[in-house]
Amino acid sequence: MLSNENDEVVTTTQQNRTKEDAINHNEYEQQQSKKKRKLTKPVIIVFVPSKYLFPSEDDSLLLEKMDRKVYGTDIYTDDSDIILVCQHLGLLKDLTEECKGILVTVKIETSPKKFVATFRNNVRSKSWNSSDSEGYNAITVVKCRILKDQTKLPALSNHQLKQSNFNYDLEQHRFLSNVTIVFDLSGEPTVKYSINSVADKGFDNNEYTSARLIDDGEHILIETDSTRYQLCFNKETNHFEWLQLNSSDSNEKTPLVTDLSWNEIKWGPESIIVRDKEYKVKSTTFRK
Repeated sequence: MLSNENDEVVTTTQQNRTKEDAINHNEYEQQQSKKKRKLTKPVIIVFVPSKYLFPSEDDSLLLEKMDRKVYGTDIYTDDSDIILVCQHLGLLKDLTEECKGILVTVKIETSPKKFVATFRNNVRSKSWNSSDSEGYNAITVVKCRILKDQTKLPALSNHQLKQSNFNYDLEQHRFLSNVTIVFDLSGEPTVKYSINSVADKGFDNNEYTSARLIDDGEHILIETDSTRYQLCFNKETNHFEWLQLNSSDSNEKTPLVTDLSWNEIKWGPESIIVRDKEYKVKSTTFRK
């Protein structure tokens, strides 16, 4: 009788330990999941030229400056003016008119249900309540760097955004379930490179990437962090060509390889190999 009671006590103790282990395991999984979510929060870098920081009195940008708004404190709505956000945080105290602009590192956060208004550094932020915080994004500023040297400016041009090009880029990636938008060397939004973006589509030979270059007259603009290349097909020589664009704003090109076969072009998860030379790819866009 005593043995049975001891067995019951041992069994009960084991069950309790099993429950504790399960609870601890679930807590551990939840903690790891939260850590992963924190680690995977998107981070973007925003360049603001000096003309937006110091618009002249007769400049139309002055009216835009007067209409700027900021919502929140420390964590802000994603439509808040990035300049006011930095000023509200006290990150522009050393700003001078000689600077060339600012480089702001922004992290995308989950929106809180309430954005609190405060008065800081001569900027009054506004409050805002969200009934559905999961449907919105918020931002926090990780770092703000004042650019005093012209050589440290990012490679951006001053020409207007070509919305038609961006729409065409998105259309070419319509088969992908998830895309990331980045800025190319001309300052235009484009789709970040993935191997799926250049993969053959479907079973129709006309949708093969090589056929699009040969038959449809398309070419692919391929960018690394600092250089833009073009992959195209020359019908006169019946070969693919690998060209380097000498400037992000000009059509001046330097031929690197002009007698390529398609088998000499290999696509990887993060790079392209052209005749045994590897280039790490930031973005690829099809052009006609």
